[in-house]
Amino acid sequence: MVGMKAYNLMYQTSSYQWAKSTKNITCIPNDSSNKYYIPARDLQSITQANLDKYENKKWATFNQFKKSFDIWYLEMKNDPDWKTSKCNRPAFFKNYICKHAVGMTIRL
Repeated sequence: MVGMKAYNLMYQTSSYQWAKSTKNITCIPNDSSNKYYIPARDLQSITQANLDKYENKKWATFNQFKKSFDIWYLEMKNDPDWKTSKCNRPAFFKNYICKHAVGMTIRL
């Protein structure tokens, strides 16, 4: 993978620190993967109403749309290799790795 060069002590440290956090992560399993919805920034949990709006991509106001960025989405295949994970964080798109993908492997 192109971004694997970026996997260094910084990623290991930030992943471990994130894995130790007490955020309530919502998991929705299916046959081939688990979908994780992770509260961003200083949020500790995601309400079902906000999760529904995020999933349906229907917002009544611009503020509701902005609130959708308080949720990070991580998909992990039912595969022991965390490198097959996908996350919607900008850092993941740039490096194909992020603290959530590595940190979730630590949490599990």
